Amino acid sequence: MNNQRKIDLSVFYWLQTLFAGKATVVDGYPVDEHGVPTDEVSVPTVASERTPTEMIPLQLGGGSKFYFSYFCTVYARTKAQRDDLAYTILEKLDTGNIKVYDYDMGFPPAVPSGIGCLVPIDDASYEVLYTFPDGGNQKMNWRGVVTFRGYFTN
Repeated sequence: MNNQRKIDLSVFYWLQTLFAGKATVVDGYPVDEHGVPTDEVSVPTVASERTPTEMIPLQLGGGSKFYFSYFCTVYARTKAQRDDLAYTILEKLDTGNIKVYDYDMGFPPAVPSGIGCLVPIDDASYEVLYTFPDGGNQKMNWRGVVTFRGYFTN
């Protein structure tokens, strides 16, 4: 398994630990039993997805640094619940790194070994997705997206 997938899994499990007993965490957009994207989600839910990886060349010594961008969509029952879940993510990003684990040791390993960290950089943001009730799916009315970037270091 390559390091990029290990980083993705580490972000997913970091969110699961962060919201244990508070919200469902899914890897990617919520899907139905056939794997088709759906707007039928249990609330509260946090869905994490990585956007394209950016490779930025270093000025001295050659080489490059990989930047990983993530968005975490929050689905909630109320405005307060949505904001609470989003602010929890932002607060944790502000106070530390996301440890990246070696998932080649078995899946899921009882005690995975760490191979590095995803270091969040200071451009995390929270955006409310405004929707208006139209008699449709009420679960889509209280959504927000937390976005952040980080780089991997070992």
